[in-house]
Amino acid sequence: MQEAITKKTLIGVIVRKYPQTAPVFARYGMGCVTCSLGQMETLEAAAKEHDIDIFALLKDLNQIILQK
Repeated sequence: MQEAITKKTLIGVIVRKYPQTAPVFARYGMGCVTCSLGQMETLEAAAKEHDIDIFALLKDLNQIILQK
């Protein structure tokens, strides 16, 4: 069973553990998945920086990782 992504999860951890999330980040215009500084940023901080609804982003990311 996959562990859910939370707003406190680091971007770098998400990308390494769940590479299938890259298209979700791209859809939201978040280039932080490839930025070295963004790797150590929480999802919440990155969403705030990009003015993205954290709850919508969490829903989309968790939907992707829970797919079989």
